Amino acid sequence: MMNQAKTNTYLSTAVPKHRKITWRHHFMNPWHDIFLRYDAIESLLKKAEVEGEILEVGSGNWGLAAWSGKSVVGVDMNFNESRVPNLVAVKADVTLLPFADASFETVISSDMLEHLSPEERPQGVKEIMRVASKFVVIAVPVGKDAERQDREIAEYQKNQGMPVDTMLVEHLENGLPNRGDVLAMIHTVDKTAEIKVIRNFNLQIRRISTKYVSSRGLPQGLLDYLITWAIRIMRPFLHIGSCYRDIYFVKRTIME
Repeated sequence: MMNQAKTNTYLSTAVPKHRKITWRHHFMNPWHDIFLRYDAIESLLKKAEVEGEILEVGSGNWGLAAWSGKSVVGVDMNFNESRVPNLVAVKADVTLLPFADASFETVISSDMLEHLSPEERPQGVKEIMRVASKFVVIAVPVGKDAERQDREIAEYQKNQGMPVDTMLVEHLENGLPNRGDVLAMIHTVDKTAEIKVIRNFNLQIRRISTKYVSSRGLPQGLLDYLITWAIRIMRPFLHIGSCYRDIYFVKRTIME
């Protein structure tokens, strides 16, 4: 039995609506992952007609707040001065969220779960599910193919004399979950939850784009911008075949 959604105080005061960060900012990530993740998540939220308060677990300083322009409560271990103004920062651990049951209509987590140890992940998912009254969105890299590609890219960066991305290091230290693991963690909390699985970011395209940006650095020239625009325009075709991550769109079943 879950409690009914409770009004929380984090968004009780007026929070300025933030202007969306531009497409150029989205591509200041070496894998274009910010754009491809949040574009897909925002599309899911629009189709579901999400209107209530949103919590993002593992938001960092930007997260969905920067992408959508909406006011979002963000949980992370640390924040700094680059935090966007419409992100209400709450320092907390995902395994012990400081919110009552069903506090938020929607709770999202974007590429956070893989940074927990395999032992911590079930508790993380349990907490994410606990504080959501209606929808949960979990985006996470999954499977051995994705893990092999992370290792390949880390080796490429090392061989090129570049620092290996710290996110990749954590991926390889913890290992990536598989789809069955994630589904089991969700169903352990809510056995009758409706789950839709969406594939995100074709592995071959990710390999090419990651190595290209790694070798050239951040977009600078006309060719770089043309490539990033091509990715933006072609995004419906970037999520077919074997993909790097899954996005789990979960509709909770709340009992009175």
